[in-house]
Amino acid sequence: MKLVKEPIIHGPRDLEKLEDIRMWEYGCTGKFIPYYKEMEKLAADVELVYSDNVSKELVVSKPIPGSEGPITNAGWLMGSHRLFTYMVRDPDFVHSLLEIITEKVIELYRYLSVELESSTSYIGFRDDLAAYLSPKLYRKFALPYHLEYFEKLHVKRRRLHMCGKIDHLIPLLVEEENIEMLPGFGYQTSVELLEKYMAGKVILAGGPNPMLFELCENERIEAYSRYYIKHLAPYGGYLLQDGFNIPPASDPASISHMSRIAYTYGRYPQKRMGII
Repeated sequence: MKLVKEPIIHGPRDLEKLEDIRMWEYGCTGKFIPYYKEMEKLAADVELVYSDNVSKELVVSKPIPGSEGPITNAGWLMGSHRLFTYMVRDPDFVHSLLEIITEKVIELYRYLSVELESSTSYIGFRDDLAAYLSPKLYRKFALPYHLEYFEKLHVKRRRLHMCGKIDHLIPLLVEEENIEMLPGFGYQTSVELLEKYMAGKVILAGGPNPMLFELCENERIEAYSRYYIKHLAPYGGYLLQDGFNIPPASDPASISHMSRIAYTYGRYPQKRMGII
């Protein structure tokens, strides 16, 4: 894998560098299909035996194609500081860049759907860098390209991951982008605003500060977990998890502790189990 030491795109003259790029041929994305097919081969030689002596084949689930969103991809190509500066100085150039990125990502989804023999109806994409945009800039530079993804790929359920502090964008995500799934909100995001605008309308996944797991702060993990459950679970469609992501040095016992909290306090009444 080639290490990128400096931005690929410095300004308008560099856009031609992107014309012939096929995302499925580069970096980690280029390993997506080969790794999946290799796992399928390896799984064929594995037999799962459960405690009741029932055996089953190991099935490798088809992954949902995913990519970074337009703003995050642009940030990777230019550097976030340069990208945000150009949004003010030369917005036409930024739109040209985002149009190319959107076209390339749509090509990627279509390619992966053919290779995986799956639909693009349930794509997942992440646009964490867009969380730094004001509502005005989000409407101008992020929303049109998100909607283009959803429309051109005929997405059945709009899902978006954005794990930064998104308090200022929550109403917009519901009322204008019409997302139906937020699989991964950051711990910085206001639980009260999530409850006000999204609970019961959007499937939500998120939870306590992930640093608490590395610090083994089980009491605080429990307190925050119960707080999220209290505010979001009554509406249905809430998945308790870290918010967002668990550091590598974390104690697995702390993760197990959060799981026990979910089982103890987070079970839905039977009549509501079908809401997700």
